[in-house]
This record gives sequence, structure tokens and C-alpha cells, in this order.
Amino acid sequence: MSISLDDLLEKLEGVTPSGSGFVALCPAHGDSEPSLSVGEGEERLLLNCLAGCTQDEVLKAIGLTWRDIVYKAGPNFDATPDAVYPYVDEAGNVLFEAVRMPGKKFRQRHLDPENPDAKAGGYVWNLDGVRRVMYRLPELIQTVADGKTVYLVEGEKDALRFTEETGKFATTLPMGAGKWRDEYTPFFMGAKQVIIIQDRDEPGRRHAQKVSQILGAIGVPVLILQSKEGKDVSDHFDAGHDLTALVKPRATPKRGIVTMAESYEASLEYLNYRPMDLPGYPLIAGVEASIVRPGRLYAGGAYTGDGKTTIALQGTRNLTAQGVRTGYFTLEMSEADLRNRLIAQKGIPLHLLEQPWLLKAEPAMNTLYHEAIEEMRDWPLEIIYDTHLKVERVVEEIRDREYEFVIIDHLHRLGFGDRRHLEEQIKTLTNVTLDANITMLVLCQLRRYQRGKDMVAYPPPLLQDFRETEVIGNEASLAFAVWRQRDQEGLSYVGDNSQFRVLKNRYVTSPRNQSGHIELMTFDRTTQLFATGGLMSEAQVPTGKFTTPYDEPWEGADDGLDDTEWD
Repeated sequence: MSISLDDLLEKLEGVTPSGSGFVALCPAHGDSEPSLSVGEGEERLLLNCLAGCTQDEVLKAIGLTWRDIVYKAGPNFDATPDAVYPYVDEAGNVLFEAVRMPGKKFRQRHLDPENPDAKAGGYVWNLDGVRRVMYRLPELIQTVADGKTVYLVEGEKDALRFTEETGKFATTLPMGAGKWRDEYTPFFMGAKQVIIIQDRDEPGRRHAQKVSQILGAIGVPVLILQSKEGKDVSDHFDAGHDLTALVKPRATPKRGIVTMAESYEASLEYLNYRPMDLPGYPLIAGVEASIVRPGRLYAGGAYTGDGKTTIALQGTRNLTAQGVRTGYFTLEMSEADLRNRLIAQKGIPLHLLEQPWLLKAEPAMNTLYHEAIEEMRDWPLEIIYDTHLKVERVVEEIRDREYEFVIIDHLHRLGFGDRRHLEEQIKTLTNVTLDANITMLVLCQLRRYQRGKDMVAYPPPLLQDFRETEVIGNEASLAFAVWRQRDQEGLSYVGDNSQFRVLKNRYVTSPRNQSGHIELMTFDRTTQLFATGGLMSEAQVPTGKFTTPYDEPWEGADDGLDDTEWD
């Protein structure tokens, strides 16, 4: 099935209008200036790289084939449109029409019966030589003159739906996101405010930022919002939300050059921040070192069975209950198993959750079960189960789904492939954490070897006990380990307490979260929850086993890997 011109343009970078079509950066070579022309022909979409790349090379670079750009049976100009949206000038005269065809295909046409390219009804199916304007132009001009807010959405359908739902004026530009032209800007001069409602995808975000910069340059106040649910404003209304429920996109760090004058202004604004403006969320209530913040990568390690997934799920409950949009990427535990662990946190023994016929036979537990799943139904949590997960997909889902908190369970099952790519891939995770201003918790296995002259099994972990410690240790803002002492054979636990051990923290705020800090924790086997159990006394801290600096490579540790493949 062929794709539309809009679909094709969304796969390209640096798209700008040019004549009756567009130009973009060619994906088939290192383009620094747009050299790829894109447009619509009568039988297929047109691609022409001025630098000499073939169409096959361009299509391959964006994952398409010739079949994707050839119209299935040629453009059916005689088909009955699903909708027609007229674009008019200041006096209300129709300049051209955006036509929604069956199959969600959009085309533009203008009436010119004398034109040799005219089809049925006298329509020419292009905009060659036709003036481009904003949708509902007379109303836009009047709204600006009346000193009212202008809402800018993506698509004619959304513009009409927005006005229908709110009674307020909304407009759009022809042919969707990324198609802003200089001639649209003057219509907004003197506007009281423009609120851009961006689509929840990368083209929508780029479009909103670009238009915000253009309008801001002419002195127009601009605010960017997006739907609370779904991709666009129609999805937002379909989900039962109103105008007041639109949300701000998550703030991200400013990229590029920042002047000291800008830094000065930001510093003054920083003093006005409230706790809610610099959110910190505890994974475990009462354990200060377990507080996680946006824009940072956290590494949590444990020996198998000591509780790294348990802590991640406990943090998931804490954050989602506060409305934090969470993506849990699991590579070894299915959605059903994770779901049961979350339900168990309400006080239902896991053995009953593994045997639902027994659970239903106990009225109190059955009632508690339904209370738990009703509570979970409204959580902004998504579980992504994929035993062949790649870092590239993690990054793609973070951007597309706009997660605020991400868990990867666990690092050593990720599809890094050749070890040579390991460091690059982990840095990719760090970069998306910074760029998207999200919190990421990466769970890691600890080496299961014995250490010291007495060959102690499962010893208290150090930073270098993380597999691939150099990369994890360098990239993580905070690295912690969950540990519980075992007997010499490593088969059973000694004592009732677990330990939360801070192995590294580059953002120390108190003695309770600095490197070397240890917090005792109790564990409730029924609820599968950790609780703080107090500080360790000085006598309890294992001497000499928790002092290795994290910023110096530890050369004595065998990472357990060869030089080619690892899992």
C-alpha cells in the first residue's frame, strides 16, 4: 500500500516548502543543506537528490521501496472525498481546498477549468501558482483584532473539532506539521497570545518549536500544550477531557549556546522553584538515597534474588500513583508476572496470585484483588515486554510515548550485540535521559563470584561488582546495590534485614545519600515491599569492603566477558 506525501515528509529531516513541493536533507548522504526535492506526481511520489543519490538509495535510507511511493491505481481524482476543507482569502473567496480522500489520503486542489491539467469538475490537483494562507483566514484576522487567544492545531479536522468543543477559535496551516511558510507570519502580528497544541510525535514537537520561535521573534506570546491522552487534540476530547486538561510538554534542558545573560535570568528564576518544580520521588519511603530525579540515570544492582526488581516495582507504584508517566521495559519477566507482583503489594500472597482458583475461594482476598486492579487501571504505566529489546527501541518509545520515568529490567539482557558497542549504547541511554529530561533506572546484575582469602560467597557489593563497571560507574548519577547476607554456600539468607548501599552519588545532598552510606531495610514477603529499618552502626559496616573510589578504574576485577559477544 502506498504512503501519502505527509507520511513521506515525516521520515525526512529539514523539510521546508519549495515551489509546489518541498526540499529536505537527503538521508542517503551527509547532507548539510537541503538537496532532496520532494513532491507529488500523477502516478507516484517524486524524489530527486541534487547531489546525485539515486531514488533507490534515498528510499533504502528511510526504509521504503518503490512500491511504497507508487499510487496503488494512480491517484483516483474521481473518488468521492471524505471531507473537503476550503482555504479562503481575506474576503472569503476560495483559493484552494484540502481534500481528505478515502484511506486518509490528503490532496490539495484548486478550481481552474481552463488549465490543461484540470480533471473532473475543473479541478487542478496541485497548488502551482496558488496563494497559500492559514485555514479560516477571515476568522483568524478577526480573532487577532479582537485581542483574543489564537489556538493553532495540526489539521483542519482538529481545528473544527476544537472550536466545536470549546467555542474558541482554532486554525491550522495547509498540509500539516513542518510546512510553515513566511507568508503566514504576518497574520499573527499583534496577537494577544498563540497557544500551539502540538501532536504527540516527533514531527509535531519539531513543528511546535519552530513556529514558537518564529512567532516569538515578532513579539507574540506563545504557549505550547498537548493532549493529555492520545496523539492529537481530537484524541484528547475523545478521552473525555476538556480544554483545561491540556498539559504542558515536559521541559528539557536548553541545548546549544547559552549566554551568561541567559544563565543569569535562569538563576533568578531558579530561586523561585518550589518542591513540585524540582520533583524527587522515593523508590522506598524513608530511604533518602532512593530518591530519583528527572534528567538522571540511576543504576541499581543486586545478586539474583536480592530484590532489584522488587525495588523497581515499589518505585513504579510510588511514581505512577502520583501521575508520573512510566514505561517499564522488561526482558525476563512477563507482563502477567509483573502484574501479580504489583497486585501483591496490596497484601495478597503471591502463591494465591499464582493460583487464581484458590484466590477466588477466599472472599476477603478476592475483594482485595478487585480493589487492587481497579486502582491500577488508572495508572499512567505501560509495560513493554520484549526478550529481544534493543536500545534503539527504548529511545524510540521514550520519545513517542513521552515517558517521565523509565525502568530497564535488566541491563545485561539488552541486545547490545558486539561488546564494542556496549559503551556507546549505554551512553545513548544517558543522553536520552538528559535530552528528554526523564528519570531512568537501569537494573544490573552483580558478579556472582567469591572474593578475598576466605572466599566469601556473595560478599557485600562494591561499585566494581557491577558487570561492565567502568561504563556503569561513569554514566550513572547514582549507583546503589541491594544486598542481603547469605550463608557460606550462598543458598540461604542470614538475618532478617536487607541493605540499601550507596556505591556512588555525584549529587550528594546529605550524609544519608553519600557514597558509603548503608541503610537497613525490612522486607514484607506478603506485600513484596521494602521499608526502612534504620541506619547501620559503625560496628556493623564491613571494614575495608566499601571504600573503593568509583572514579578510579578497578583493574583487578574480571568482567566475566570475552572480547566479542555477551548477553
